[in-house]
Amino acid sequence: MAFIAGQYTGTLGGSTVGQIERGVEITHSFMKQLIVGDNLGQAVQDAVFLGADVSIDYRLMEYNALAVRQAMWPYGTNYLDVDQVIGTLDVQNSIVASLVMTALAGTPAATNGPATITLPRTILREIFPVRLLFSPELRVIPISQRVYPGANTVYGTLT
Repeated sequence: MAFIAGQYTGTLGGSTVGQIERGVEITHSFMKQLIVGDNLGQAVQDAVFLGADVSIDYRLMEYNALAVRQAMWPYGTNYLDVDQVIGTLDVQNSIVASLVMTALAGTPAATNGPATITLPRTILREIFPVRLLFSPELRVIPISQRVYPGANTVYGTLT
C-alpha cells in the first residue's frame, strides 16, 4: 500500500490555469436502464448499460491566468460577451479545449501516478453557475467542466 499525494499543475488549451485551490476532482457516473418485471415486484433484475458521464471540478485562484477566461467563458472572446452563434456545437465547432494536469516532480503522485492526466475535450458544464466575487478577498473561480468522449469512447488518458 502506498499513500499518494502531490500537487498538479494544469493547462487548458495550451495556456496555464494558474494555481488551483485544492486540486482537481474527476467525477464519473454510468447511465443504465433498469429492467423491472412484475414477476419480482419492484426488484431490479438486470440493467442495460447506456453510457457514461465524466466531469472535472476545480477552483482557480489566479483570475488573470491565461486559461481562466476560456475555462469560465468558453462562448466568447471577452467576459460577458457571447460571440458564438446560438446552436453552435461544442465538439464539432472545436469550442472544447484539452485539459492537461501534470504532477509536480518529486511527489508521490509523479512517482506512483498518474503523472499526467489528459482530458482532450473539456468545456464548462451546462447550467453551472460560475460565481465571481469582486471584493477585498481573493477572487476564486469555481469551474465544473464536462468531459466529452473522443474516439472509441475514450474520455482521457492517465499516464
